[in-house]
Amino acid sequence: MYMDLMNTCEKRVLFFTFRRVSNVKYKIVAVEPNKSGYRTDMSFPDVQEFVGGYVQQVNLYDDKYAVLNEDGYALKLPHNRNLILQDHKHFPLTVVGNFVVVKLVGGQWVSMSENELKEAEFIFRMYGQDATIFI
Repeated sequence: MYMDLMNTCEKRVLFFTFRRVSNVKYKIVAVEPNKSGYRTDMSFPDVQEFVGGYVQQVNLYDDKYAVLNEDGYALKLPHNRNLILQDHKHFPLTVVGNFVVVKLVGGQWVSMSENELKEAEFIFRMYGQDATIFI
């Protein structure tokens, strides 16, 4: 029950946060199943459309987050990658469907720098392979 309450609160915070800036485009990296990650510009509604529904943010490293479809498993979206985070190497995160990598600063999305885009593209360059992220 506590987790359901937290998920509801997270949805409200995400909705409130992005309701006011929905048309702002951010420099991010998009990752589709069986493809290498690529840089693109997307607004929050673009990201929702790209992932196919309500979004969930998962911290990857530093201030970088994966934004994915929170109902991906229930919707039986295709397998994308297993993300192996250094501090959770015994519990890889299996990602299904499309996701994007965003930078979050002070609770708000901001555009990634050129170096950050290159780093994220490098991490997600290999499709069909697990991505190991060392923190």
